[in-house]
Amino acid sequence: MADEKDFREPDGATQDYELDEVFELAFEIDAFLRAHNLKYRTKFPMEQRQREILADKMLESDTFYIKHLISSVLGHEGDALMNRLNAYETEFRKNQYSVYHLKSDYDKKCGYSLKSEREKGNYINKDMYEIVRSEPLEQYKTPMEIDVGLMINKAAGAAVYQPDLRDIIVINYDGQQKAYFKGLKEYTEAPEFTGVHITSAALSNYKGLTAFLGKDGNVYLGKSERNLYNSEKKSLPFYNNSDNSLTFISDNKKMFSFLCGSGWVLSQSEMIENGAFTKSDYQEFAELQKGVLSKFEPIREITFNGEPFNYPDYNRNIEQTAEKQKNEKGVLKNMNDYKFAAFIVNRSEYDNGNRETSGTELSFPTDAETVKRTFAEIGLPENASPDTYFFDDYACGNDDLKKCLTMYESVDALNYFAMRISELEDTEMTVFQTALKAGECKNITDAINITYNMEYYNIVDNISNWADYGKYIAHRDMLDERNMNYEEYGKHHAYDHGGYLLDGIVLETGWTEFDKVYDGKNIPDEYRVTVPTEPQKMTVLIVPPMQEPYIKEISTGLEALQKEVGGRIEVVYPFAEPVGLICNDEGKNERMELNRALYDAEDNMYDIIAGTFVLAGLSGDNFGSLDKDQIKQFSERFAKPEMFMRINGKITAVEVKPSIKAKLDRLQKEQNNTDKPQPQKKPREETL
Repeated sequence: MADEKDFREPDGATQDYELDEVFELAFEIDAFLRAHNLKYRTKFPMEQRQREILADKMLESDTFYIKHLISSVLGHEGDALMNRLNAYETEFRKNQYSVYHLKSDYDKKCGYSLKSEREKGNYINKDMYEIVRSEPLEQYKTPMEIDVGLMINKAAGAAVYQPDLRDIIVINYDGQQKAYFKGLKEYTEAPEFTGVHITSAALSNYKGLTAFLGKDGNVYLGKSERNLYNSEKKSLPFYNNSDNSLTFISDNKKMFSFLCGSGWVLSQSEMIENGAFTKSDYQEFAELQKGVLSKFEPIREITFNGEPFNYPDYNRNIEQTAEKQKNEKGVLKNMNDYKFAAFIVNRSEYDNGNRETSGTELSFPTDAETVKRTFAEIGLPENASPDTYFFDDYACGNDDLKKCLTMYESVDALNYFAMRISELEDTEMTVFQTALKAGECKNITDAINITYNMEYYNIVDNISNWADYGKYIAHRDMLDERNMNYEEYGKHHAYDHGGYLLDGIVLETGWTEFDKVYDGKNIPDEYRVTVPTEPQKMTVLIVPPMQEPYIKEISTGLEALQKEVGGRIEVVYPFAEPVGLICNDEGKNERMELNRALYDAEDNMYDIIAGTFVLAGLSGDNFGSLDKDQIKQFSERFAKPEMFMRINGKITAVEVKPSIKAKLDRLQKEQNNTDKPQPQKKPREETL
């Protein structure tokens, strides 16, 4: 890491830990965790970015999280790194400043202005920045004093770093941490830069504290009033941690439920059986209670089926009754209540009067072998289509879920729905339950899409009425509460932002854009359990070099697209319409024939596609058929082939007539059923 940037300090500067040493230690910690912690390796696949995050936390004196990660590795293999981290904490001066510079990828974006972004209501995104300088402070200095010092060093030729108007200066002094950006006349504080962005928040079981689930996937405890939210822009809220009051708890999202949940109707053993928690979850929370949570004052005790939380002695024989499957609020906590069975009926047998033998029960989620046996039992072929059967009734422990299911669903759609529910984590399950109860879905398509949009919702717990909610919002948004009618404000805020008041909670909506992943037709292959009647096809537009575009029906799979473009595919989305352009990923490197140019909104050429490319419709995350209007529009857009030449030092596209010979060759290939990819020129030899 040390050789990736030049972090040299100006002459005369002293620092206990140079930046390159910090990055070197961050590199070693990351490498150690990747070698010994599969969960870490899976959660943070981008090595360079994660190492920068670890270094940032060290420079910001936030090492508790790093120690938690190292201690998660069993044995004593991490002791050496832990000792080095402790030495770093001892030697590194707490009073210091750091300068963050816009990354080169974003620096190329002309016109990026922190002031204009702030005026638009957008928060400054720390991911766009990288740390370029860090130096201790003997006494407090203002951002302007630091800035002037940097400019003096630059003028004297002593600094490698080049100051920029878009830089962020972060000052750590006497336990306070504040970030600033330069305005027209003075520096302006930017608390979101050092804050933690929040996706969920709920009043915790500890006095004066709120539990937070960060966008980074970690669980925290902090002060409610430090959680800020731009309600007009509906941007993600963040925790203003300039006073270092936010406490990291865990990177296990399930700990969020332990921090704010008041109790569960099932026993601890039953919660393990239905997949809500694991033994290791209980062990982790017990350790947290003895550790970091011991310094906070609990205000209520969490219970399981009326029994206090206990580890490791949680195996108790608890009498199970139907009533205990529901809590007092009517929100089901048992994951089994979301498994359902359907009575599937052979339509033709039913119409012929064989009603007693035409149907049977099929439980979901299911698998292909079970569906095959079920179809055979009621006289259907293994590739039966949805129009040959219907569902007479459903058996389900949740009435709200049952309302989403109709007679004319497909087996694949029901399995898709059941599998999506089974994949939800416990906090996500709570959101899904509440959304169902609030009437957010009218059919199975809505319900499936809800499972993909957990961040669209937010649950506010311990709300008895609109007045409670109004007061909560006023505190959260730091509003002037003088002469405020909390009840009326709560009602109006919920009306304007799509909120629902249920039994003791409020479901907020609109925290992110609602992504309609499922269109009611295209089901991902991993959720299908029936044999398709025939390979799925889609109608696309093929655009070869030196030829007119032509319509073709191809399979929806990856192999069909690879066949058309002659190798690995790359997908780009250069159009406002829901249409994807699929081309060869190595087209230019393989010296394929240049095809068509792409132009921006001002008709300036910005790229040239090499080799044959395909235009396909978009349906959620999947490719689909182009409609008639799209076929007409893009056939006209790419009707004339283009040749490319350099005129006055500038590459120019010149429209030419389609090649008759190339078209005849293609038609001959299709007639002979060879349909090979276009010839490729010999790739250039790479010099090692």
